[in-house]
Amino acid sequence: MINRFKNKEHKKLLLNFTNYGIFQVFNYLVPLVTIPYIVRVIGAEKFGVISLAFAVSYYFRIIVEYGFSITGVQLIAQTKDDIQKRSEVYSTIITIQLILTVVGLLVMLILINVWPTLRAEQMVYMVTYIIVPANVFMALWFFIGMEEMHYLNIINLIGRISYIVLIFIFLRQREDYYIIPILNGGSLLLAGLASLVFMYRKFNIRYQLPNFAKMKLYLREGWPLFISNFGINLYRNSNVIILGAVSNMEIVGIYSAGEKIVKVIQSVFAPITQTLFPYVSRLRVSDPRKSFRSIKILLKYMVLLSGSVTLLILVLANPLTKLALGPELIAAKIVIQIGAFVILFGVINYILGIIFMTNFGLKNEFSKSVVITGIMNLIICYLLARKWNLVGAAIAFTGAEVLLFGLLVGFIFLKRKNWLTEINGT
Repeated sequence: MINRFKNKEHKKLLLNFTNYGIFQVFNYLVPLVTIPYIVRVIGAEKFGVISLAFAVSYYFRIIVEYGFSITGVQLIAQTKDDIQKRSEVYSTIITIQLILTVVGLLVMLILINVWPTLRAEQMVYMVTYIIVPANVFMALWFFIGMEEMHYLNIINLIGRISYIVLIFIFLRQREDYYIIPILNGGSLLLAGLASLVFMYRKFNIRYQLPNFAKMKLYLREGWPLFISNFGINLYRNSNVIILGAVSNMEIVGIYSAGEKIVKVIQSVFAPITQTLFPYVSRLRVSDPRKSFRSIKILLKYMVLLSGSVTLLILVLANPLTKLALGPELIAAKIVIQIGAFVILFGVINYILGIIFMTNFGLKNEFSKSVVITGIMNLIICYLLARKWNLVGAAIAFTGAEVLLFGLLVGFIFLKRKNWLTEINGT
């Protein structure tokens, strides 16, 4: 009976890994397929405009997610068999996120009116903001928590393929650059709405107007992880914005392309870590020791795998840049080389921070670590980017992950009595 249960669990994990892998592949295959063509048509400068608009909107996306990409997964994973409870969880989270979406839109309007760089391309920034409500409706956290990613894959696949086809059809000249956020945001929004309908029909989700006390509780519980996510955004997505303030849009475009390639490669590891996250969360409740052992095994093999990929990128940066970005963006090679270490340290930090610390009573310490890292990155990136432009931004990009690694290890060591007590149940 035990072996049968284990086999069932292993099959489920393998299926979830495959499904989440497919989701990530299509999301990150899009830039690999479209960036060379987009840059050839609109040039590095306008690509910089699009990249900066996306970076600004991504800030709002992080605010609206409010840490529910983690706490939502945990709540759904722990109550997935209770139809009433999962509807309550979904309704409360979606209500909070919709309120934050509206508030974010008002803030975006203010920014457009006071920041000249945004005002010059206000239509691009407003249209790019569509990714925020699209992300809310898609509710990736719900499907991960339910461990039913294959349903979302179908919807996402149709949306991503539609975007690629439409880009090659309608993007014909430099002046068409504004079409890119329209097609990207529009395809994501349609996928999000389709996902919403699917949740109501397949999983019997029924919206329940949440009371204020419940919303306040969710906000309070999600606050440490919201701060964590926002801190992560400060060092993961701020460099494009900082470059936009101290340099020109062509430099922004080159740097953004190189950074995107690093993130695409890093995303290859996301299916493994994201698949095991809900599994570890559930196991944490029933068997803390087994949950801890699973994390140790995951960390060991992911270090070996991500380290090997990092070394390959350092050696093959030149042909990789030409293949992925085309000769027009060969200058992005230095960004890819410097940023290669982000892959290794980023994977380690996810396992230590998200999977281990959030499950074993160290959420606040994780939040402090990423906030410190985010603030330090803003300062370091600004100073280095003013002096060395995209090279300085790339150094800050990698340095932030190394700094975060040191902080996480430090907090885990200092608080070892706390998490050892939870593991041993004493």
